[in-house]
Amino acid sequence: MGVELPDFAQAGEPFEVWATNADAAMGLRARRIGEDGRSAADEVMQPCGDGLFRAELRAEPGLWTVEVYSNALGYSCRDVQLVVQGLSGGQ
Repeated sequence: MGVELPDFAQAGEPFEVWATNADAAMGLRARRIGEDGRSAADEVMQPCGDGLFRAELRAEPGLWTVEVYSNALGYSCRDVQLVVQGLSGGQ
């Protein structure tokens, strides 16, 4: 299974987390983990066909750990997501 994240995300806006080559029996979830190790968000990943699963997370500015995991299989995969502060409009 592979996990895909955008290069960066904008604070307060949803960003997509994708799992590839996965199976519905895995019961995949995606979560954002803070620096203190606590889960700050946890979403069920939805099937999109052909082994693809998708979830949306939001975050405050900073560097976050994003984990895709399966309790059924005891499997997890982590990556880091950079979340940047949005630019003010018009200036």
